[in-house]
Amino acid sequence: MRIARPLLLVWTPIGVVLGLREAWRLAGPKMTLLMALMLSVVGAFVYWTVRRIRQEQAAVTAYLDDTIRYLRDNVPGLDGLRMDTMKHVGDAYWRTFFAADGVAAPTRLWTVGEIFSSDVAQIAKYVDTLGSPSAFDFPLKFAVTDSLGKGASTRRLADLFARDTTYRDPTRLSTFLDNHDVWRFTSEAEAAGASPAEADLRLDMALTLLYAARGIPVIYYGTEIAMRGRGDSYSLPLGESSREDMQFQRLDTSRFDERIAALAQAR
Repeated sequence: MRIARPLLLVWTPIGVVLGLREAWRLAGPKMTLLMALMLSVVGAFVYWTVRRIRQEQAAVTAYLDDTIRYLRDNVPGLDGLRMDTMKHVGDAYWRTFFAADGVAAPTRLWTVGEIFSSDVAQIAKYVDTLGSPSAFDFPLKFAVTDSLGKGASTRRLADLFARDTTYRDPTRLSTFLDNHDVWRFTSEAEAAGASPAEADLRLDMALTLLYAARGIPVIYYGTEIAMRGRGDSYSLPLGESSREDMQFQRLDTSRFDERIAALAQAR
């Protein structure tokens, strides 16, 4: 990992700086120059390519749709999609994508959309207006983190659930506590002052709410052992992000895998 770390292509300013600094430390100025050149070439290629993925063009739409159609029809066991960064794609594309005769018609393929927003109305737009079968319930995630993780008033939870009438069917939302982009729930609790033991208790309470509330619970790997993590790995040392390897050996001493199973059975 130490040798590979400078080779990570991280497209954030701090990530690039940290990567080049690590290359200098491990391999000297020649490797750093090579890395800088490679980042420039690859970065220019990605920028040039992405700018030309114009989804309003028929050829691009057909290419993307054909890819999903192939996966849908030829990959055994594929019964759903996690659609990343939906808000960065034009609305017109999603209307055809999820249409009754579209490649991802809800009757043929279940899609969970990622719209990173705390705005209930914006989440509802993608589910009710644009046609996505489901979407990650970020507004609930933020409310649960603040109320049950950080110890703020539970009034925010009450207010959030009171807005369920914004959705045609809030039971279709995919509810979650954390994922690869954000801090793990337990780390949020500890950062707010909770002890490790209290953070675990707060996680138990949050999981109970997740399984008792409307929506479809989605559990991020590592929750079974109450893993910690401070978001994506772009600028964090190995071992501190929310994207670390699963530590399966800890299942023997963790109570959360059994707790999640019991909640699922009760649900």
